[in-house]
Amino acid sequence: MHDYLFRHDLRINYMYYEPWGTISANAYGSAYINNLSQYSLGASTIACIRLFKGLSFNISGGFAYCQNQRSLRQEAFSTEDLLTGQWEMEKDFSYSVMIGLSYRFGSMNNNAVNPRFGN
Repeated sequence: MHDYLFRHDLRINYMYYEPWGTISANAYGSAYINNLSQYSLGASTIACIRLFKGLSFNISGGFAYCQNQRSLRQEAFSTEDLLTGQWEMEKDFSYSVMIGLSYRFGSMNNNAVNPRFGN
């Protein structure tokens, strides 16, 4: 009932900062060392565009291809188990897209150490 597996990962991250906002992207891949046919690949990106001081428009998206789900149960399951999150189905491909607004407020010196705390 125990399985010790070794895996290797590769991640590439990129961030681009400008006064109008930021863009970041990353890609990853991983595989089990003892079985290279069990792997996963994915990529995602996020853009935060500054509309005016404090308010930003955010959009992000990503996808993943997964062929390394080793911990799935092989028994039969009911729809209730699946809907309540007590059962995980096998998946090959997943994607996501998100859009939102964010507002940051406060002092421009929020990250500074409070001098009342002493040296």
